[in-house]
Amino acid sequence: MQHAASTTDKSTHDIVASGVAQLSTQAISSLPDLRNLKRTVRRIRQREQNPLAIPTSRDTIIIDPEYTKTMR
Repeated sequence: MQHAASTTDKSTHDIVASGVAQLSTQAISSLPDLRNLKRTVRRIRQREQNPLAIPTSRDTIIIDPEYTKTMR
């Protein structure tokens, strides 16, 4: 499901449904709640779409000098 979440444009529900459909009944019974699986898929997509890390402090932000100069 992780690969499908990061590479396809399918809906979150479709990715989870196709992943669960391939499992045995014993494996399905040991899975977490479907809401949690869908949330995991959404988090994977969000991580893939926003590869930049959120800075932990202002000191760690590095701005390219090209963007620090104004026309004035």
